[in-house]
Amino acid sequence: MKSRTLLLVFAISVILQGCGVREVKHLLCDVESFIYERPDSALAILDTMDRSSLSTPGLRAHHALLHAMALDKNYIDVTDDSLARIAVDYYSKHGPKKYEARSRYYLGLSYYYREDYNNAIIEFTKAESPALESDSLYLGMLKVVQADTYAKTYNVIEEYNYLLQAHDIFKALGNSYYYQAVMLRLSQTYSNNGDDGKAEEIIEELLSISTYDNLISSALVSYAFINVSKSTPDLRLADEIYRRNYNDYQGDNMTVQHYWAWAYSLASTGKESEAQSIINQLEDNTVHSSYWKYLISKSKGDISTSFNYLETYLNLKNKTVSSALKQSLARSQRDYYESQYDIAEYRANNADLRTVIIIVSFLLIIVLIILIFLRYIRRQREVKESYLRYLNEIKRQLDESANESYPELKRKYMQLYKSKYDTIGMLYEQLANTRGLINASDSVYRKVVDIVGEFEEDYQSREKFESMLDDDFDGIMTNLRNEMPDLKEADYVVFRLLVAGFDATVISHLLHTSINTVYIRKSRIKSRIVHSDPPHRAQFLEAME
Repeated sequence: MKSRTLLLVFAISVILQGCGVREVKHLLCDVESFIYERPDSALAILDTMDRSSLSTPGLRAHHALLHAMALDKNYIDVTDDSLARIAVDYYSKHGPKKYEARSRYYLGLSYYYREDYNNAIIEFTKAESPALESDSLYLGMLKVVQADTYAKTYNVIEEYNYLLQAHDIFKALGNSYYYQAVMLRLSQTYSNNGDDGKAEEIIEELLSISTYDNLISSALVSYAFINVSKSTPDLRLADEIYRRNYNDYQGDNMTVQHYWAWAYSLASTGKESEAQSIINQLEDNTVHSSYWKYLISKSKGDISTSFNYLETYLNLKNKTVSSALKQSLARSQRDYYESQYDIAEYRANNADLRTVIIIVSFLLIIVLIILIFLRYIRRQREVKESYLRYLNEIKRQLDESANESYPELKRKYMQLYKSKYDTIGMLYEQLANTRGLINASDSVYRKVVDIVGEFEEDYQSREKFESMLDDDFDGIMTNLRNEMPDLKEADYVVFRLLVAGFDATVISHLLHTSINTVYIRKSRIKSRIVHSDPPHRAQFLEAME
């Protein structure tokens, strides 16, 4: 009887515990459903949950992952890896892949925030495979944070590489917010590396399509700072952009650096009282303040004062660099000794592992070489066949055009003139996509290279190209330059390629830019022609069709 009673109590406790597990699991699923829209509410619930209710490894892992997500969504940079570690240990063994990818993402972030970039990259790389299988959004987020990590270590090539991958992922997903955020990040990278022209192009495109206030504000701030810091600054434009951001978006995304840059723009354009009003609210006696005061004094022609500020700036800068070097040296020594200990321990515990790795790596390299060689042969055959088809099509078109009697109407002549370039455009695009894949001795390939190469040299000679267009289209380029002198040289380049009959894809290859940029510039040229109403307006617009 007593044994039966004990068994009944045990059964009831198991049932009650099972109900508790289901309730906690349901609660965590509810939190996950609104964690993106209301991360503050999610964090509050997760913080107040009774940890004793997390009675299974799966519940503890789910809670830890959601807690790490909520902290990140609330812009709390967490250097402690304990939460993400719980989730990684569970989901890397039991799945699902989606949760494993997210767990490794947040574990990598904890390393990133404490400046352990090597381990951060390792975790982000481990997260790629499960994210690729199950979670494209987090795959794109991984690419962005990988780019940020490489930027911290001054690896510009990898920074560009991962940003472009993120750009393509978010574009394919149709996620406009993340796609535009990566555009902004790309523009900032171009600007940081001295390519202000490319940075401005991306920001102009972003401002023309974005409807997100925070992205527009960030783009405006970046655009203004570029105009302050580039080799030939446009301080009036910088002032206008900063003022727009301040009036429309209450100065969002403006750091101390941006307020100093705005004060410098104001002082340099004669608005000294406004500049002084901003300066009075900024922190003094810092490296940045000395630098901007130097620029402001220099713009006023106060050489003596500007020299003093420059001297102060250099002294503070030297102290900062010296301190950073000492800290870096101490950290490097610590990391070195720790790594030596780890290496010794690894060698002691894994004496045979190196041999196995070498053998496996050798076999993998052989397999990889064979696969690359087979793919090369297949691509060579396909490209040769493709070129033969193109050359036959060229011959057919030339034979047909030789037997035609050309109409007298200028419109039909213009269309026929453009059609002659369709084949060259097609060849140029094919050559750009397959360059380097075909043996240089191949006669077909050399012929195509000669045709496209001659055209590349011809198109880059402005006088020769424009003279040819003038002869065939009643002086169209001379008329455009005389009647529309305010267009940029880049606009003239795009216009003459459009007149010659090239489509946006080929023009983007010739100018080494994106198709979207070509469409934007074409639209802008049309708009300028329509609003300016030059004498040859009809001729210009017809040539661009």
